[in-house]
This record gives sequence, C-alpha cells and structure tokens, in this order.
Amino acid sequence: TPEHIAPNPHRHATVPQDAVAAAVLGLIASRGGTVTAPQRTLATAVGFPLSRVNSALHRMAAAGQIRLDIGKQGTAISIAN
Repeated sequence: TPEHIAPNPHRHATVPQDAVAAAVLGLIASRGGTVTAPQRTLATAVGFPLSRVNSALHRMAAAGQIRLDIGKQGTAISIAN
C-alpha cells in the first residue's frame, strides 16, 4: 500500500527546478532512502505542483540520482547508490 505522507502547507509559485529536486530528495532521504506513493501525494507532501515534481523526478532519474519504478501502488522512488 502507498505510504501516508503529510502535505506541506507551503506552496511555492515560482522557484527554481533545483529547489523542487532538493525538496523531493530531502523527503526521500527522511524516509530512509525509498518512498512508494502516487506522484500526486509526493507533490502535495513537498508543496509543489505535480507537473514540477514529475519533471524533477524524471530529470533526476535520467541523471542517475534516483531510481523510479512506476506501478499500481504508486511510484517507488529510491535514492541511487
């Protein structure tokens, strides 16, 4: 089952994409290096729009920073070693 992640009440209108990536990496690190949740839940948790989080996830995966495994229970995101 997907993890419960509390929403971040602070929405950021215009921030650098690196800030989105840093927020996502921080959340994943705070959860032991792996998170399994729908991307919408992850976006709510870090306080950024889904489109910005999705873009950051795919950029980080392409750069080898994280691993993505998209499945029925949500997206499993792990920090790459």
